[in-house]
Amino acid sequence: MATKDKSKRNSADNKRNTNQWQQTIAQEYTYCMISTLNQMVNYLPMLLFDFQQPKMYLTLKGAPNEAFDKCLFDTCKKLKNEEKGTRFDIPSSKEELGDINNIDVVKEAIAKTAKGKKVLWNITGGQRPVMLAIFELLKESERRDDIVMYLEGNKAQLVWMKVEGQKLVPIPDATHSLGKYKVEHNLQWLTIPIALRLMGIKEFAEYTPYDGNYSDHQTRLALVDKYKQDETLRKKLLALNRENGGKDADGNVFNGKDILKEKNEDKAKSYFSFLTKEELSLVAKYESKTYPFGHLLEEMYAATIYKAAKDNIVEMAVNLKLRPEREAQHKEGNNKQTDEIDIILLTKTGQLVVFEVKSGGMSGDVAKSTKYTTYAIAGVYGKPILLTALLNAQLSKASELSKVWPYETSAAAIRAANRAQLPIIALDGDENNDFETAIKNLLHL
Repeated sequence: MATKDKSKRNSADNKRNTNQWQQTIAQEYTYCMISTLNQMVNYLPMLLFDFQQPKMYLTLKGAPNEAFDKCLFDTCKKLKNEEKGTRFDIPSSKEELGDINNIDVVKEAIAKTAKGKKVLWNITGGQRPVMLAIFELLKESERRDDIVMYLEGNKAQLVWMKVEGQKLVPIPDATHSLGKYKVEHNLQWLTIPIALRLMGIKEFAEYTPYDGNYSDHQTRLALVDKYKQDETLRKKLLALNRENGGKDADGNVFNGKDILKEKNEDKAKSYFSFLTKEELSLVAKYESKTYPFGHLLEEMYAATIYKAAKDNIVEMAVNLKLRPEREAQHKEGNNKQTDEIDIILLTKTGQLVVFEVKSGGMSGDVAKSTKYTTYAIAGVYGKPILLTALLNAQLSKASELSKVWPYETSAAAIRAANRAQLPIIALDGDENNDFETAIKNLLHL
């Protein structure tokens, strides 16, 4: 009983410390941002702290930062019209720092802007000359109250530091109790469109949000369970992508897509006799598509991901189509889509995660493009992940399965993903864990 009481007291003390720390930071400190490609790292602290002091923004003159700066400033201006407090106030002007090859010049400009202020320096996305100048500035005695913040986004870790002597040292957790972070409130200001705007993507087609309330959500999960347990079902579903392209699980040559056509309803029922009416309806949903099982596998994975990570997701969507900026469209003379994302989710730590679902083949170029697209829209917070039609035990056998029907195209996708160094997860998880644990470990949830 005494242990429980002590635990409660410690928990209450930590909560008070956290509240006091947050209040002090929000009320007394000037929040300083540094221009960066990944503006999510500058944006997240505005959701974690309602800063009361005017903010600072540093950018290097002559560096190609204008587009990055515009992403943050335009987003905050738009949100400012919806939220009347000070949370999204931004500086009336940017502090453009001069000669990036002269640290003393950069330091002098920063010192002038920071004079008379207690500053919270967010160095997460900062360029090296600015960071070096800040460290030099913090060594001076009048800056001893300043605090440095670094967001380790992939691990949802807030690192707090201060200068002691000539060193930058961590601030003990007991002082702030804000090591791990998660945006639990103000979720209306953390959405996929906002995240994409911060990353420079303003043009994208309508997407389909996924929140687990789909009428067939449980049917998808039930089908996933059967898929993991029954190899015959896996082969039959994979065969649906084939058109006069091979043999079914019984060795008979057939047209896979023809199974799902309305005129063959009885044939489909017989072929998938072990499925319920609802499961069969789900399987037949995409009978007109070029790759029916490809679309179905996306739905199966969407349901599985949501079940595994729903407590950590702000928003999740499927089939999001990116478009080039209007200027680029004008130059190209068309509305060509630049990319399509099978599944995308935004976590409560600001991490944008892109999943590529493959029921069939994938070239090495597509694997590299998936990786490039993810980092282009999400920076260092992004994670590109391949979700495969194979099960975990088959991943290490990709070479031999590349000659086995109907696994050969899926095996080729695995080999391409390995060459591009994409993480791979199967419906039953990875080599170490089940699916839920594998996803949470990969995303540090």
